[in-house]
Amino acid sequence: MKDCQVGDLPIWLGTQPNANLETAPFGFTIGDHGLVRMANQDIVARMVSAYSVEGYHFITSPPGASDWGNELARKSIQGLIDTYGSIEGKRILEVGGGTLYSAETMISEFGADSVLLVDPAVVDEPSTDKITVIRDYFGADTPIDRPIDVIVSFNTLEHVPEPVAFLQAMSDRLAPEASLYLKLPECRQSLAIGDLGLCVHEHLSYFTPASLDACLEVVGLKRVAEANYKGALQVLAQKAAPNPAARADESEALLDGFDRNYRRHLDRLKSLIAEKGWRKVAFVGCSVGLCNTLNVSGLTDTVEIGLFDNDDLKKGQFLPGIDRPIDVPNRQALLGYDAIFITPVNFFDPISDGLKKLLGDDAPTILPVFEEE
Repeated sequence: MKDCQVGDLPIWLGTQPNANLETAPFGFTIGDHGLVRMANQDIVARMVSAYSVEGYHFITSPPGASDWGNELARKSIQGLIDTYGSIEGKRILEVGGGTLYSAETMISEFGADSVLLVDPAVVDEPSTDKITVIRDYFGADTPIDRPIDVIVSFNTLEHVPEPVAFLQAMSDRLAPEASLYLKLPECRQSLAIGDLGLCVHEHLSYFTPASLDACLEVVGLKRVAEANYKGALQVLAQKAAPNPAARADESEALLDGFDRNYRRHLDRLKSLIAEKGWRKVAFVGCSVGLCNTLNVSGLTDTVEIGLFDNDDLKKGQFLPGIDRPIDVPNRQALLGYDAIFITPVNFFDPISDGLKKLLGDDAPTILPVFEEE
């Protein structure tokens, strides 16, 4: 399968103060070098232009805005340290930081000499003259006025419309002894199991280790170290001979699996709830995956649902199209449900363990939304 059309899905801009819903077609296709891309190109310009609009709404809590965002940023920086080594005294080019949090942390806690941050969404002013901000999109014409030891890019590559050209622009800025560090979602497992949490209109590319390696090779870079964890690629690359023919050969099989399995998940949820006679079902993890699942499945028409998330910023907010306010998991509320479904594929075990500890022997059935075959 070279194309997989899922249909109209909510345009995910994070949780909202109301349940207003806007949808757009969503599908996958296989692009150059075997990279899985979002198929619906008519919405790409809208997604990309949003980053430079004042008041841009991040689809997940960015670093500096929540404990969760800070934790993810620190994981990214730790991955840089684990693969590159100490950044003390190093001159860093950060592409797509979103906020100043990572730049300030690399300087104040890890001793970086300077950070040049290129991102149109940054609105705050740096707290130190060691940070310079270029509020624009990064590309071949971006003015770089200093030598660079390492380029870092956290959760940006999946958002750019031309990822190979983007990587080429970074490769061209690297001196022979310099390095590129990338942090981005690892999509192989989620593609294979049909995780609807992948389906975000703002994500334009869906990388696996093989397709990232292929794109790096095309622009004359090679992965030399990694500090991956479940759901995330954290890769260090350095200059190498380019290989224009590099390609990932697994993508058609992955799209076959996605098409088969996302339908299986929807059928399983509906049939399981009906067969068990469950009348009240809780969902933990109010992410795009749950938003897509509930809107596509129509479950809210057949069973009473509750929405819960450990991120305090989501409390009282809504998923698009789902008129149920989100709450933080608590014993009193959760004991009223016949079953609890956990959305995040990569965090099922720790969330399940936390719920069992919270509820003890009174815990109802706890299951994943997206179950592996």
